[in-house]
Amino acid sequence: MKVLFLIFYLSIILPDSYLYKIKFLGIKVADCNVTYSDTVLYEKDFKKIEYKVSTNSFIDNFFKVNNNYIIIIDDNYNTVYFKKDTSQPNLKNQIETEYQNGFLKYKNSNIVLDKNNKNIFSILYMIYKQDYDILNKIKIIEREGKYYNFNSEINQNKIDIFLDEIDDNNNGLVKHTDIFTWGLFLDKTKKTIIYNKDKKYIEKCIFKKGITTITANLDRN
Repeated sequence: MKVLFLIFYLSIILPDSYLYKIKFLGIKVADCNVTYSDTVLYEKDFKKIEYKVSTNSFIDNFFKVNNNYIIIIDDNYNTVYFKKDTSQPNLKNQIETEYQNGFLKYKNSNIVLDKNNKNIFSILYMIYKQDYDILNKIKIIEREGKYYNFNSEINQNKIDIFLDEIDDNNNGLVKHTDIFTWGLFLDKTKKTIIYNKDKKYIEKCIFKKGITTITANLDRN
């Protein structure tokens, strides 16, 4: 009985973690660690999403990337906290939100996030949770003060997502974002998510533009 209780307890408190191998034109270039866990913020229970992206030792010699993202969302997938700390050659981004006068905004800026704000990370979490009813209702998502029209097409275990920048003249919070975020929002790119319904996880992400293909495959080892 004690063993069963321990297993049940650990299943609640331990985070869900997944390691993805990122390949560019079939060549492994980076790892992406994704973690989902429960957290408490402002004395309330929320879900925390963490992404850590880092290039491998070979790519480090040419283009070293070390990116960390923390997203905290409520039960409706709305952002209540966002932070990223990214580093790559000639570019560093440090972004964090804060509540001010009851509004969620980016620090050191006048950019306020809508209370029903969604971003690409919460979209991926919806897919992970198979919450397609909410996913189908999403029309706009936010990225660092910039906004994009959003649409998705679901076909069994495959989901295609489409993003279209609303205002090209809006630089948002930062004029140049990190390469990982840039890749996620790259214009005229086919973005496909493969989901394993039996084991309930995202199996593969495919980003394709012309002959260029970037994939993120789940490492099952």
